[in-house]
Formats: sequence, C-alpha cells, structure tokens
Amino acid sequence: ELIRRLNARNSLTGTYMFSQYSYPDSGFSFQVNSALFGFKRLWNAKITSNIAAGPEWKGSSNSTVVPSSMTVATNAAVTYQYRFVTASLTYARGANNGGGYLLGAESDTVSANFTREFGKLSVGLTGDYRRTSGLINNGVTNAKYGEAQATRRFGRHYTAFASYTAIDQSSSSALPANTLNNLLQVVGFGISYTPQKTHLVN
Repeated sequence: ELIRRLNARNSLTGTYMFSQYSYPDSGFSFQVNSALFGFKRLWNAKITSNIAAGPEWKGSSNSTVVPSSMTVATNAAVTYQYRFVTASLTYARGANNGGGYLLGAESDTVSANFTREFGKLSVGLTGDYRRTSGLINNGVTNAKYGEAQATRRFGRHYTAFASYTAIDQSSSSALPANTLNNLLQVVGFGISYTPQKTHLVN
C-alpha cells in the first residue's frame, strides 16, 4: 500500500492485492489481481472517511468454466471516534473464495459497528449484510448478520462477557440442498483471565 499525504486532512492511497484460491477436490483454482486507488479525508477530530476503487482481474485454471474477466473492486468506510464511542459504516465489493458453497464468488458487503464504553463496561453492536454470487454457476446467497455483546472488567485480571448472535441466510435453488437457508441463533457467555505480565531480568 502506498499513501501520498496531500495536506493535514487529505491523502491519496494506492493498493495492490493478489489472491489465489485452490480447490483440490475439484481440480480448479482461480487468481485475483486488484489495484485500488483511493482518497482518505479527516473531516475533523472525530470523523474519517476513505473510498477506494479500481480494476480487478480474474483468471482461472479452466477458462471454459471461469473465463478471464475484469470487474471493479471497491472499498469505502466512514469512521466516528470520540472519547467512549466508536462507530463505523463500511462497504466492500470484490472476489473471494465463495464461503464453502461456491467455487469462487463476487460479494457485496455492507457492515455497521457501534461500541460504547461505560467505565469498566463495554457494549457493542454489529450488523452485516452480504450478497454473494458464484463465478461458476448462478448460485446466490443473501446473509444478514447481527451481534450484541457486553464486556465487563473485574479487577486487573478478570473479564466477563455475554453475547447474542443471529445469522439469517437464504440461498438460490442453484446451490446444493444442504446450503444454509434459515435463521441461526447463538448465545454465549464466559469469563476470561489475563495473568500479570512477567518481566525477565538478565
């Protein structure tokens, strides 16, 4: 990644990424090359935004299955941070490994996060929507994800947490019958212990 600072508030960015995904059982692999050019702005002490977009080239070990192509990859985000509050909204579009259901896919993802600290108590909310389209067939999944979590510190070494997670996914008929097509809910809680750091003296 390259960053060119224009002034105290504005910067230009350039990023190159290469990824290769292999599926040994299917004898198939594909590669992704992305070049993103972006602009980052610090609006004030609390709010930062950045947006980047550029060409994304895809190629595979079998061009009759997935022919070479070029699309547009995008990343965008707005972040707010002030004292005890952190919040963000992000959007991303690009190729990935398909999430286990597809041999390669193109995804659009929108995510939102919010965290608030109340002394030793921290509360967080996360929301996510992802639409994934297969590169090989017309399979499509639509997934909605939400999580609420609370964390409380007790003393210097102990932390307790509780969380609730819900995932609602629907899939097109082009995907296998065992693909997730319902609402999955998970409740979690626990206590963690962090030992005191040990300083070694030579």
